[in-house]
Amino acid sequence: MRTVIGTIAGIAFLGALAGPAQAAGEGLSGFQTVEIQVAVPRGEGTPCKIDPGLLRARIGEKLQAGGIPVGTSALTLRASVTTLSDAIQGRCISSVLLEAYTAQTTVLQATRNSIVANIPLWRATSIASSDAPGHSERVGSAVAIISEKFVAVFKANQ
Repeated sequence: MRTVIGTIAGIAFLGALAGPAQAAGEGLSGFQTVEIQVAVPRGEGTPCKIDPGLLRARIGEKLQAGGIPVGTSALTLRASVTTLSDAIQGRCISSVLLEAYTAQTTVLQATRNSIVANIPLWRATSIASSDAPGHSERVGSAVAIISEKFVAVFKANQ
């Protein structure tokens, strides 16, 4: 019973981290290439280790299939993963966020200071759950599905 409650609490926590999915993307027009970044928790010694190279490859495959060049760009597509594990049952739950943003210089109204800020242009989220041994692959599949959504929105806004 305790494990079930912990798992439900974990899912609720990850859902709160993920927040609402956003599919607008109007600000994506005019960008020609996309830079890929991946942020995953350091998984050394944990059963839920996520392979950032796998996630980067999944995103790159979907962008390439959609005809979107990957390289250094003012538009960054970042995959961020937050993971909880249940070591007793060997289960993993991950919140996946895929976000497109650009960095721009802006002036803060209150202080009149000029700063460089990341401006989010599109985001989508997913939850992935699996047994520990296959979790990196499961998260990779979730990232691939979200990446397909990004490609559709990106192409619709060009």
